[in-house]
Amino acid sequence: MHMIVFFGGLFIAVPGIASGDWIGGLLNVNTATAEMYVKASAAGGAVGGWWWLWLKFLTSENGSRIFHRDRAMPSSTGVGSILNQFPGPVTLYPSRRKWLLVLAGCVLFVVAGLWMVQREAPVGWLGVIFFGMGAIVSTAVLLLRVNALTLDGAGFEINSIRPFRLFWQDAKNFEAITLSPGSWMVGIKVVNPSDRSIFKLNRAISGCDDAIPDTYGLSAYDLTALMTQWRERATATPQRIT
Repeated sequence: MHMIVFFGGLFIAVPGIASGDWIGGLLNVNTATAEMYVKASAAGGAVGGWWWLWLKFLTSENGSRIFHRDRAMPSSTGVGSILNQFPGPVTLYPSRRKWLLVLAGCVLFVVAGLWMVQREAPVGWLGVIFFGMGAIVSTAVLLLRVNALTLDGAGFEINSIRPFRLFWQDAKNFEAITLSPGSWMVGIKVVNPSDRSIFKLNRAISGCDDAIPDTYGLSAYDLTALMTQWRERATATPQRIT
């Protein structure tokens, strides 16, 4: 999600370096309107940049610890309390605080896009569509509990648009991975990797077959430890697969 905000802010900022006359000719509006758009785009780009940095912090190791709802509890204790509920099922949900901030940022940029449209800057529609999609995703996570992770004795399931379930014996191992500085997630390596293009692309980019979409208030390393230890318990104590 932070990449959506980053590219959105970048898109808004780029026209801000151009002259009012050039923008006016491109958008077929008068110079005064073009100059206003330049100022708005520069400001929007700056806000987008700062928002991106804020989201990067939220998804970093330190940020996830600070905004964990049980932040007074040491991470090892948090993982241990979840492991004590084996064989479950136990369901972990994405941090509401983080996704509320994402939703607020998307709504802000949608309003900014509509403001541009009202002032004869059609490019504002791109911001409305771009961040409107982000607002829809954020709302789905908050209200529909999309991306919730459920652990049980047989395997784990991610409640996404297309639910994903993997049995523990089919999971080779879990790794904390980062695709960009400050952005962490848990990668999944499976016993029998698929030859489908999407999984080949995943392996080329991250070295893993798939990934868990959130860290659920834990750090990526703590979630990796949780998944690894839960798998070890489940495979040491075979469960009936239903």
